Amino acid sequence: MIWDSVPWKGDLLRVADSLERRTSQRRWSERTAFLIERDVMNGAYAVRKLVEARKISDELAAETVTAREHLLVGRPVDIWNRDKFYKYYDMEHPQPVELPLADFCNQVIHSWVWMLSGAEEPPHLFNGIYVSSDRKRKSRVYFFAADVLVRVFRAVAHDDIVSSVMQRDSNGDMHIVKASRELPLDLAIPDDVLRMLPPAETQAQGRLLRRDDAIPTMMESRQRADHPG
Repeated sequence: MIWDSVPWKGDLLRVADSLERRTSQRRWSERTAFLIERDVMNGAYAVRKLVEARKISDELAAETVTAREHLLVGRPVDIWNRDKFYKYYDMEHPQPVELPLADFCNQVIHSWVWMLSGAEEPPHLFNGIYVSSDRKRKSRVYFFAADVLVRVFRAVAHDDIVSSVMQRDSNGDMHIVKASRELPLDLAIPDDVLRMLPPAETQAQGRLLRRDDAIPTMMESRQRADHPG
């Protein structure tokens, strides 16, 4: 369970910035490849934990991740030949596909196939990753473009929950049943508070803040006060 999401999201922003810089990096070493692998793996794990802990909004959790899939045309790759996966999948006819955010994370975390990709034209700059989990390797391999990875990690890093709903189940355990980046439509902001906001911060009705404003929940506010670092 993640208690304070702030440092996790801060690190995702670092990962996104690092991956973006890698797309223009010309000098590479074995350590460069390791650093990308580490950042993407850690980033995917962080995103999945934030989703499971309900630390990102339902709106973002419902979004999909753009990928290309290459279907299996031979025997599934195994530990002996997974570094030559391109011989066993249809690399000439990729199909566009949208994966749920959680599925994207699982493909990376449980990757059986993993390989960095470089552009075909010199200087062959980093442009994405090929991955496939231990289950999906039996049918397909996915390609995630580098700019898609950057957008995913940045989106999660900048996401804020501004309203949440909790309720107890039949066993008496409390659960978050809604975590939104929108204020409830029936929530009126007092006029004295509204007058303190700059005009651009309110919508036409003068009752709702913009959806991209970061208004922490009471619990998040306590967490940030208790854990200022």
